[in-house]
Amino acid sequence: MANNELTYKGYTGSIQASVEDGCLHGRIQFIDDIVTYEGETVPEISAAFQGAVDRYIAHCKETGKQPNKPYSGSLNIRIGQERHRSLAQRAFRQKTSINDLVCQAVDGLLNKETDVAERRTHPSVITVPVDPDPQLADIAVFESIGGRSCLKVISGGMPEKVH
Repeated sequence: MANNELTYKGYTGSIQASVEDGCLHGRIQFIDDIVTYEGETVPEISAAFQGAVDRYIAHCKETGKQPNKPYSGSLNIRIGQERHRSLAQRAFRQKTSINDLVCQAVDGLLNKETDVAERRTHPSVITVPVDPDPQLADIAVFESIGGRSCLKVISGGMPEKVH
């Protein structure tokens, strides 16, 4: 659990601080309805969140409305025709379904230590002198940006600026 979210009965709630009002407040996330809560301390906002979830479920039951389920397990995505075709072909070759391939890819992403956005915006640069004499050395620079790797060799010693 992140330090700015709460979970209860499968629902996720946010926690934000209002300096102006001197309180904590939040909202049940990932549902169509707007359900908010507040408290002055972490235990208070946690209790308020749980109460809000319980009242939301009870209200839906009283009104005959089906409560929003935060995650249905079904996801519609737009990937373009070429990607869709390639995915279908790969699934056929591997004797599996497109759904199974996508689940494997998502599991791989979720099991990575680094967030995708972080990898895209923060290149990893490692500078390695190829020759022990820095005046004569070629410099090998390895960059990993957005999951792609690149090796550059810069002749004539250390570059002035490596980013």
